[in-house]
Amino acid sequence: MKKIATNEYIDRHENLIIVGATGSGKSYIACALDVEACNATLKVMYVRLPDLLAELDLAKV
Repeated sequence: MKKIATNEYIDRHENLIIVGATGSGKSYIACALDVEACNATLKVMYVRLPDLLAELDLAKV
């Protein structure tokens, strides 16, 4: 987690996918990483899977 919190994955143009069981803290971790990136004046985007899939369906049309 310390390595991810350095925002190196953003500099390398890598995506981050967080998976886990319901209630395991995925959203909490995502928000904490977003806040860290925002504090470093980086742009962030948080997308839930259902919303992402809907956007991909629209893009195909």
